[in-house]
Amino acid sequence: MPSWITSRRLCLVVVALIAPVRSSSSYTRTAAWTPSTFLDQFDFDTDDDPTNGFVDYVDGATASLQNLVPIVNNAQQLRADSTNVVGGSARGRRSIRLQSKQRFNGGLFLLDLAHMPVGCGTWPAYWFLGPNWPSSGEVDVIEGVHNNTWNELTYWTGSKCTQPSARRQTAVSAGQDCLVGTGATGCANLAYTPGAYGADFNANGGGVYATLWDAAGIVTWFFPRGAIPDDIVGNAPRPDQWPVPMANLTFGRTCSPTRFANMQIVFDLTFCGNYAGDPSIWASSGCVQQAPDCTTFVRNNPAQFAEAYFAVNALNIFQRTGSTRAVSARRPTTARVRTTPVKAKSTRAPTKRATNVRATPVKAKSTRAPTRRAATVRATRPKAKTMRVPITRATSAPAPTDARATTAKSIQATGAFATSSSASTLPGTTTLMLTILGTLTYGIVIG
Repeated sequence: MPSWITSRRLCLVVVALIAPVRSSSSYTRTAAWTPSTFLDQFDFDTDDDPTNGFVDYVDGATASLQNLVPIVNNAQQLRADSTNVVGGSARGRRSIRLQSKQRFNGGLFLLDLAHMPVGCGTWPAYWFLGPNWPSSGEVDVIEGVHNNTWNELTYWTGSKCTQPSARRQTAVSAGQDCLVGTGATGCANLAYTPGAYGADFNANGGGVYATLWDAAGIVTWFFPRGAIPDDIVGNAPRPDQWPVPMANLTFGRTCSPTRFANMQIVFDLTFCGNYAGDPSIWASSGCVQQAPDCTTFVRNNPAQFAEAYFAVNALNIFQRTGSTRAVSARRPTTARVRTTPVKAKSTRAPTKRATNVRATPVKAKSTRAPTRRAATVRATRPKAKTMRVPITRATSAPAPTDARATTAKSIQATGAFATSSSASTLPGTTTLMLTILGTLTYGIVIG
């Protein structure tokens, strides 16, 4: 047999070993968080907002008394106060921040959402957060500000993790280095899919955001109402049969699966802060026509927040049948003990959210150098959302025009996905052997 054929076969084996592949596995539902029990799965976080938001996160009793968590049309709502002008001594407009009592190390998470918060001043998010932020990672599945029509899905890590600029996804890649503090963009992805975010999402009755976290990576799909796959409706999901995902982070030699661990599910609705309150973001959003700054608007216009709420039909969680690796575990009760948060604002470089780097905010969403959320470095709370450097984009432009999106523009202005191309040359003997050894080591990590 010619030597080049042998070499090629060996190379193909190596490539197959290096890239974790998703098989056509079946999944078993391990949790069904429906309106009747949804709030029982979460703790109400009442700490000061780590992203400097003009918000007063309330406890469960207050939320019930103020009618901020009603069940309407068989959907659990998570609302902000839309009745009262905010007093001068208040922390901000009353709202909700929930963190799951369970932590996860993988799984398939299907969020059936009927409505998301919209309007000037709002900064909602649905995300995953690990302890000792940012060492255990952060994954933002739904996030945006004001009246945005695009969704921002971002991955953040405390250790090196990079992704190729061109990858198989529909969102525009606006950042390839997930490490907090290196440019404050994280592995950002801007999704312009019609109806995936904001008022258009609500007008269509919402849809399902599906996030799969396994040994191959962390991937998110969006299915609008009216186009949800039958396998999801029938609680027998088959991710291997779904179309190209919205966002795709792949584990491999440049990003270890250990970068994400023991993550909680978080829902929050803050206002203004490091991202939505940034003067340039406020101005470009068009909201400046209603008030000179974000805080003034949020303080004095309660009726403008009638649409500022999540309406959750269900959050169903699945694990691969027979899997023992990605089983969720209930968070220890001591984990919530606070060590006097430094209230430090997260350390995201001017990303939308955070303007300061958070040390180890448990509440800090992730140390995104000013990413949107993390604005203060909370000493022991993974609560800070992470500091995004404002990523603003002109409201009239179809493609991103902010700091994060600039890179994405050069990759693909249209938002169409591209797949990475493979090397055209075969590796030498030495390189090949090193690759095989590295592959075996990686196999131990994810296996």
